[in-house]
Amino acid sequence: MVNDKLATFSLTNNFNLIRIFAAIQVALAHSASHLEVKLPSGFEVLSLFPGVPIFFTVSGFLISNSFYRNPSWKEYSINRIVRIFPGLWFCFIILLLGLFATRVLTFDTLFSSYFWRWVLCQISFFQFYTPDFLRTWGVGAPNGSLWTIPVEIQFYVFLPFIYFVHKQLSKRNWIVFCSFLIGVVLFLNYFYRTLDVNLMFAKLYHITLAPFLAYFLLGYFSFIFWKYIRTWVEGKFLIWAIIYGVYIGLVYFKLG
Repeated sequence: MVNDKLATFSLTNNFNLIRIFAAIQVALAHSASHLEVKLPSGFEVLSLFPGVPIFFTVSGFLISNSFYRNPSWKEYSINRIVRIFPGLWFCFIILLLGLFATRVLTFDTLFSSYFWRWVLCQISFFQFYTPDFLRTWGVGAPNGSLWTIPVEIQFYVFLPFIYFVHKQLSKRNWIVFCSFLIGVVLFLNYFYRTLDVNLMFAKLYHITLAPFLAYFLLGYFSFIFWKYIRTWVEGKFLIWAIIYGVYIGLVYFKLG
C-alpha cells in the first residue's frame, strides 16, 4: 500500500545545479559534434556526466514527489501542461522568427498544408517530425533537442499507472511488481541495442519511453525509498563530488 509519508525533502537541494551541469554537457557535446569542433584534451570526461539520462532521472524523482503528494489527476494534468507547453510555444515562436528571418519560410509558405501540419506537430507532442522543406536549415532539424518532449509526456502518462498499481498491491506483491519492471527494463534495453539505427522502426522506438524507462524508474524508486537513501545524500555533496572526481580521474587516466 502507499505510505502517506513516503518521502519529503527540503526545497534546499541541488537539483537545479545538477540540471545546469547536465545542460552544459548536452550543449558542449552537441555543439562540438554539429560544428565539427574538436574539444580540448580532457573534455572526453563529459560523457561521464550524460545530460539526457540525468534529466530523465531527475524528472522521475520530482514528478513522482509532486503526484504522490497530491494524486489528483486533474491538478496533475494541469500542472504538467503548464510545465511543458508555455515554454515550448514561446520557443516555437522564436524558431518561427528565425526561419522567416533566414527566408526558409516565406509568406507563401503560410498557404501550404505541409507548413500547418508541421506547426500542429510542434505545438502538440510530435516535435520529432521534421518535413523535407526544413532539412536544409541548421543541422537538418530546426530544434532537434525537442525529441525529448514526447518522451517526457509519455513518462507523465506512465506515472499515474505506477501509482495506481502501488496503491492496490500489498508490500509483497509490490516487490514482485518492481522485479517485473526491472525485467522489462532489461529486456527493452537489450532489444534496443539489437535494432538497426537506420530503420524507421528504430527511429520511432527511440522517441518512446522504452529506451529511457530505466532512468525514469531510477528517479521514481529514489523517491519511493528516499527515507532510506537520504542519509547517504543530504549534506554530503562535497563527499560525493570528491568520489565522482576520483572516478573521472581513474577513467580518464585509463582512457589516456
